[in-house]
Amino acid sequence: TFALNPTRKEQFFGGLPTRVNRRLIDRNEKESLTWKKDLLFEVSTKPSQERVLKEEKSTWSYGLDFQTKMILPIPDHLRNGTSIFVYDNQGNYKLIGPNGKLIWKGALKSPIKGTPIVIDVFENDKHQVLCRTDNSVHLIDLNGNSVGGFPYKSENVITTDISEFIWNGTKRFLFGNEKGEVTTLNSSGQELNIVQVGRHPIISTPYALNISGNLRCWALNKENEQFLGYLETPAAPSNLE
Repeated sequence: TFALNPTRKEQFFGGLPTRVNRRLIDRNEKESLTWKKDLLFEVSTKPSQERVLKEEKSTWSYGLDFQTKMILPIPDHLRNGTSIFVYDNQGNYKLIGPNGKLIWKGALKSPIKGTPIVIDVFENDKHQVLCRTDNSVHLIDLNGNSVGGFPYKSENVITTDISEFIWNGTKRFLFGNEKGEVTTLNSSGQELNIVQVGRHPIISTPYALNISGNLRCWALNKENEQFLGYLETPAAPSNLE
């Protein structure tokens, strides 16, 4: 939509980098935060002297005892700032608070795969980290605890990142596996269904679609075949090619 309206695009995003981790846009200013390895880049369209009056800035550093694979900033409602979720190639992870202090740490039995995301599973401005390994899905709150019945254990290798959507007022998750199946989980980590959408591994994150009142999913497999599967109706998927 913004690409079709250059004026509106400039109004919302003008003065900010194209790729960022967080954006803040209001009537008077625009701000962005971008994380690159151990560096934080902050951009604002408001003059620097006004920003100093608006809020107090802090600078801190934290020495990790493992090689960082990724840094994920999280709006932290418990500590009134931005905390940092970091992890390595072995599945070790930590949460560093807004003041640079270690809040908690943990370890999964397998390396974290794909790209973890920050979600608000209960739609109450309280955030969690959603991540996966080859055979499990984890939802971790900002106290370092698993949410509901997570982690979810998969019988087959998970081959995609996880998408989230709301259906009938509840949060749900989708991911694909090596057998060409798409799995739906609820917000407690319970398996709702598994649908077959092809014979080959799913390689792109599947997404849920509301098509004429039917809950369906789009999926792309290793053979570049695209399918629309039914998530609640026992019907064969549609091949889009």
